[in-house]
Amino acid sequence: MYLFLCDGKAEGCAQTNCYKSGGECLYTTDINHAVNFSKEANLDDLLYVEKESYIKKLVYVWKVKLILVRKVICWLKIRLPLLNHF
Repeated sequence: MYLFLCDGKAEGCAQTNCYKSGGECLYTTDINHAVNFSKEANLDDLLYVEKESYIKKLVYVWKVKLILVRKVICWLKIRLPLLNHF
Protein backbone atom coordinates (compact mmCIF):
# COMPACT_ATOMS: atom_id res chain seq x y z
CA MET A 1 0.00 0.00 0.00
CA TYR A 2 1.26 3.46 -0.90
CA LEU A 3 0.60 6.74 0.85
CA PHE A 4 0.10 9.95 -1.08
CA LEU A 5 -0.16 13.55 0.04
CA CYS A 6 -3.93 14.11 0.27
CA ASP A 7 -6.02 16.87 -1.29
CA GLY A 8 -8.44 16.67 1.66
CA LYS A 9 -11.37 15.60 -0.53
CA ALA A 10 -11.20 11.79 -0.39
CA GLU A 11 -14.56 10.03 -0.32
CA GLY A 12 -15.22 7.84 2.68
CA CYS A 13 -12.84 9.81 4.85
CA ALA A 14 -14.34 11.17 8.07
CA GLN A 15 -11.82 14.04 7.86
CA THR A 16 -11.86 14.38 11.64
CA ASN A 17 -8.10 14.74 11.74
CA CYS A 18 -7.58 16.36 8.31
CA TYR A 19 -4.82 18.96 7.91
CA LYS A 20 -7.31 21.26 6.18
CA SER A 21 -9.23 21.57 9.44
CA GLY A 22 -6.13 21.85 11.64
CA GLY A 23 -5.52 18.12 12.16
CA GLU A 24 -2.39 16.07 11.62
CA CYS A 25 -3.48 13.74 8.79
CA LEU A 26 -1.79 14.59 5.47
CA TYR A 27 -2.04 11.31 3.58
CA THR A 28 -4.39 9.10 1.56
CA THR A 29 -4.07 5.70 -0.07
CA ASP A 30 -6.33 6.83 -2.94
CA ILE A 31 -4.12 8.11 -5.77
CA ASN A 32 -7.15 9.92 -7.24
CA HIS A 33 -6.91 12.34 -4.30
CA ALA A 34 -3.15 12.74 -4.31
CA VAL A 35 -2.09 16.37 -4.78
CA ASN A 36 1.27 15.45 -6.27
CA PHE A 37 -0.03 13.15 -9.03
CA SER A 38 -2.08 13.82 -12.14
CA LYS A 39 -3.88 11.53 -14.57
CA GLU A 40 -2.71 11.45 -18.16
CA ALA A 41 -4.20 9.44 -20.97
CA ASN A 42 -1.73 6.94 -22.41
CA LEU A 43 -3.10 5.13 -25.48
CA ASP A 44 -5.11 2.40 -23.72
CA ASP A 45 -4.57 3.20 -20.05
CA LEU A 46 -4.62 6.01 -17.60
CA LEU A 47 -1.16 6.92 -16.44
CA TYR A 48 -0.45 8.66 -13.15
CA VAL A 49 2.42 11.12 -13.38
CA GLU A 50 4.08 12.78 -10.41
CA LYS A 51 3.87 16.56 -10.42
CA GLU A 52 6.57 18.91 -9.19
CA SER A 53 7.35 17.95 -5.64
CA TYR A 54 4.63 19.29 -3.39
CA ILE A 55 6.73 18.40 -0.36
CA LYS A 56 9.48 20.75 -1.57
CA LYS A 57 6.90 23.56 -1.70
CA LEU A 58 5.72 22.75 1.83
CA VAL A 59 9.28 22.63 3.14
CA TYR A 60 9.98 26.04 1.59
CA VAL A 61 6.88 27.56 3.20
CA TRP A 62 7.79 26.13 6.61
CA LYS A 63 11.38 27.37 6.29
CA VAL A 64 10.10 30.89 5.58
CA LYS A 65 7.79 30.68 8.60
CA LEU A 66 10.64 29.42 10.79
CA ILE A 67 12.85 32.31 9.68
CA LEU A 68 10.10 34.78 10.56
CA VAL A 69 9.61 33.20 13.99
CA ARG A 70 13.35 33.35 14.65
CA LYS A 71 13.40 37.04 13.68
CA VAL A 72 10.52 37.78 16.06
CA ILE A 73 12.26 35.91 18.89
CA CYS A 74 15.49 37.80 18.23
CA TRP A 75 13.59 41.11 18.15
CA LEU A 76 11.90 40.26 21.47
CA LYS A 77 15.20 39.27 23.11
CA ILE A 78 16.61 42.65 22.18
CA ARG A 79 13.57 44.72 23.16
CA LEU A 80 12.42 43.00 26.38
CA PRO A 81 15.49 43.94 28.45
CA LEU A 82 15.06 47.55 27.30
CA LEU A 83 11.52 47.61 28.67
CA ASN A 84 12.81 46.77 32.16
CA HIS A 85 14.74 50.06 32.28
CA PHE A 86 11.61 52.23 32.23
